[in-house]
Amino acid sequence: MSVPTLPVPALRRSVAPALFWLWAFAAHALTILLFSHPLPIADQWDTEGMLLFVPWVEGNLPLELLFGPHNEHRVFTKRVFDLLVFTLNGQQWDNQVLALANTAIYATTLTLLFGFVRSATQGLARRVLPGLLLLLPLLPFNYENTLWGFQSQFYFCFLFSVIALLHLARRPQLPAWGLVLLGCSLAALFSLASGVLLAATLALLVLLDRRAAVAPLRRYGVIALLLAVLAAGLLLLPHVPTDAVLKAQSLGEALSAVNRLASWPLPLLPLAWLPLLIWLGLQLKQRRRPETADVFFFGLAVWVLAQIAATAYGRGHTLTSLPSRYLDSLSFGVLANAYFACRLAGAAAPWPRARRLPAAAAAGAAGLAIAAGLGLETVKSVYLINQFHDSWQAREWVTAALVRGEAQAGDNPMLPYPHIENMPRFFSQPSMRRLLGIQDGRYQPLCARPDLARLSRAVCALQSLLPASPLPQFEAQPPGVAGNSSDCSLDLLAGLAQDDSLVRGAPLRFAGWVGPTARSALPPLADAAVVLVGNGAVYAAPSRLVHPRLDVARHFRPRPGYFWTGFSLIAGTQNVQPGDYAVWLRAGPGTLCRTGNLIRVS
Repeated sequence: MSVPTLPVPALRRSVAPALFWLWAFAAHALTILLFSHPLPIADQWDTEGMLLFVPWVEGNLPLELLFGPHNEHRVFTKRVFDLLVFTLNGQQWDNQVLALANTAIYATTLTLLFGFVRSATQGLARRVLPGLLLLLPLLPFNYENTLWGFQSQFYFCFLFSVIALLHLARRPQLPAWGLVLLGCSLAALFSLASGVLLAATLALLVLLDRRAAVAPLRRYGVIALLLAVLAAGLLLLPHVPTDAVLKAQSLGEALSAVNRLASWPLPLLPLAWLPLLIWLGLQLKQRRRPETADVFFFGLAVWVLAQIAATAYGRGHTLTSLPSRYLDSLSFGVLANAYFACRLAGAAAPWPRARRLPAAAAAGAAGLAIAAGLGLETVKSVYLINQFHDSWQAREWVTAALVRGEAQAGDNPMLPYPHIENMPRFFSQPSMRRLLGIQDGRYQPLCARPDLARLSRAVCALQSLLPASPLPQFEAQPPGVAGNSSDCSLDLLAGLAQDDSLVRGAPLRFAGWVGPTARSALPPLADAAVVLVGNGAVYAAPSRLVHPRLDVARHFRPRPGYFWTGFSLIAGTQNVQPGDYAVWLRAGPGTLCRTGNLIRVS
């Protein structure tokens, strides 16, 4: 009996998507191994641990819990996926294993886009978009979704949305066309609250798409069913009274949030959307039959705009900056806008000069906004992802201190779970203690446990091959402090009890600014540090995380050297001897500033 084989052309066509999937997975996996941590944090403690994994291992998980609410979402797909990964990992709770499993979903979504771009686009788009797709997994702007294993609901929503939009664009004539759209709409609805908007997006696109001779009864029947999914989804959305304060409180707030979201990655007017608006105007004027790629990327842009509207409404009151977890969906908007910029540039080539120049300017402005914005986002994200990593390590110290019964650790804001009053409940539950690795009153880091599951063991082995980035520590310095020769402000000092004391070894978090800096310093604030002075001893911890402070530069204008003055630092105090210390900030050699803050190490 002969073994069936793929034809050579089909095999060749599958090689590039397979290699791309490996690239996307490996790029995200490297980020996870470098910056993530196996310790569950925040919502994972109750939503994953107490409500899902504990009942599962005890054999009393109710089926209805899988469809139950989590805040404003119904995350059925996430819960089923988490149970699958948890079971495959020998019922060992490991945030990094969950994050790597999520990366497989993300890589699959990008691979679907990559395959479509290679087969359905041409000209400039076929040269630019694959490069952009290769770049996206490398950029850390979406570090929260990448590093936090809790975020699979976002990736499932993206996957089902892309599958539905691809199916609508490529196969409107298939008998099962409507069933695929309905199935993806339902799956997105039970992945994320804003997933309900996929049904609305598809209904609009089915109404507008006139490429295929679809029978009116069938077309309007699919639209009616999609609208029914939309209505059911809106009725099923959980109402969380405590989240009302997060919503936009006025039309002005909502529009401001829309502008902020639509302008990403460059925080200006949403220039990147210009080519889409021009293409849409030309399409309405000329009434040409759109290409398959036009339909898909227009649908993708509509879906992104729906996500923007939902986020602006649901979080508009507090959206002063864009959380990393929202940026994945906005990156799909970048891809759609890049396509229409390429489409416009290619279509304008034979036009008369009077029409060609404005079109080329719009396409160039969009491309420049995307390129410059992604560059700025990368610089900012490198700073934030390091801060996220340091805070995760600090949380592990606080977790171990809480398990040991050190009450002062409960005053530390770097808690693994935000509600300190619930921590005793977690630590007293036998199954939860086993999941967290608590034995004999001690918390044991996952990679140091003797009963490591197979997947966790592989992750720990890979991580050991990479350069470690331990939490910075205060180190002893030669005694003696220079005079107050610089300006500074300590905006945040976190980790102290109410009497400004802390247990030796506890992490402290600092944020503020110190300057001026030498304009020739590369990188800026290369010698920035927090310095503790007292009892005849000096300890310093250098800040790896520096950033611009435009407000400080404006205040000291026209004096130079105040732009790169912002810093953030999380550092341990294991090496600091007990005693009282004054907090100083150092901008460079011999330039120290006393903050006026005092701490007591016991």
